[in-house]
Amino acid sequence: MILFIFIEITSLSTNTGSLMGGTYLTIQGPYLYTDSNVPADIRIGGEFKWENNLLRINLKLFKKIQQSGQPCPIISFTSFNSNTTTSSIVCQVPVAPTSSSQEYEGNRGITLIVDYGISTSSSNLATVQPSSNAQYSEINMASYTASTSGPQTVWFKGFLASKKMSSYKLSLVTNGVAELYLSNDSTSANKVKIASTSTNTSNIVQLNASRFKIFFNHGF
Repeated sequence: MILFIFIEITSLSTNTGSLMGGTYLTIQGPYLYTDSNVPADIRIGGEFKWENNLLRINLKLFKKIQQSGQPCPIISFTSFNSNTTTSSIVCQVPVAPTSSSQEYEGNRGITLIVDYGISTSSSNLATVQPSSNAQYSEINMASYTASTSGPQTVWFKGFLASKKMSSYKLSLVTNGVAELYLSNDSTSANKVKIASTSTNTSNIVQLNASRFKIFFNHGF
């Protein structure tokens, strides 16, 4: 039997360190695990990419994961036990990566950004950016209901995981002006608008079995 666990990280410390590396990073969460037979592979400054080929394990097919970034060698491990599910791994941070990317695939969920007081329309929705007063949170569904009156702009950013190669249509349901974008990689540089308030259902989109960055701008 093979057991797969979606890793949940509850805390990371320390918050600062040298760009030359060497800092000890403590990762805590329930049921973290590593040993010589099943070593944890911790990477810093990279992202996960799904490969097209499949790995056959116990008559089940699983996609291989290709990791970028620099290894963070494990220094120590404190396991969960019968009294607690909390466990921790300490690794030594490598030298800072040279990549200038500010966007990486993170954990599960969608980033929700809400900015009150920003008035948007179909003419500026594509270019408006969150201000320093914007509020950030993580949610599980791309859904938002305004709790206060007045102008506000909402952004959703996350990843669409396609389980198989197929044809898809994506739709918007909104009472304001909105635009939906899809990128063929993990960054916003290649995003393309696929739906909007005036055309709330996209054309047929061909997706292979991979992950695609999805963006949703919504103005009230």
